[in-house]
Amino acid sequence: MAYNSGLTPNERVVDVGEQEHSEWTGKRGRIGGLLLGNRLLRWGEELAFGRSISAVLKEVASLINGDETILDVGSGSGGLSIPLAKRLSSGQVICLDLSDEMLARLESRAQKAGLERRIKIVRAPASQTGLEADSVDFAVSNNVFHELDKPKQTLAEQLKVLKTGGHLIISDFRPTRLVSLMEKSHRPYEAEEIESLLNQAGFKNIEIRPNRHRFLAYARK
Repeated sequence: MAYNSGLTPNERVVDVGEQEHSEWTGKRGRIGGLLLGNRLLRWGEELAFGRSISAVLKEVASLINGDETILDVGSGSGGLSIPLAKRLSSGQVICLDLSDEMLARLESRAQKAGLERRIKIVRAPASQTGLEADSVDFAVSNNVFHELDKPKQTLAEQLKVLKTGGHLIISDFRPTRLVSLMEKSHRPYEAEEIESLLNQAGFKNIEIRPNRHRFLAYARK
């Protein structure tokens, strides 16, 4: 890997191989790692497209006690992982990504924030996390689902690693006209498509909430 973990105690970085790809590598990954963690840019994005990270945080905050294990799928440089970790008293955020550059930035941010004990970095594809079954309380993602190579396998993996009664929360773009002008390489999902995929995967209590140019999907195992 291109980064060197200093997260202690215990092993905080796990590499379970790579069967899928990340577009956020090399120069794009380094620049993205800096920009995606910028609060001002994140505020501007939410103003333009609708609430994303703040919507996930609000949902999680209403459900946690502080000792949960949260899987952040496609964590990137920690735009969602870091604020999630700050809300935990004794739990942990498992930060899953394939980009060495993004994970290096995330590791640096976690250390500066003093969150080493709340963050675990895992370099793995979303469809094959390497995590044990029934091991996490939440599986969350933000602006990631439309980029997944294997969405069905990813949902199956999240269902597997979630504990019974565990929560799935997905925030992503909807295929609106504005989003289509911005996102050329991937087609975001319609709400009906997301609901169908969640049903097929075996999730229950499914809710899809449109939010301007985004949606927030909630389901339980």
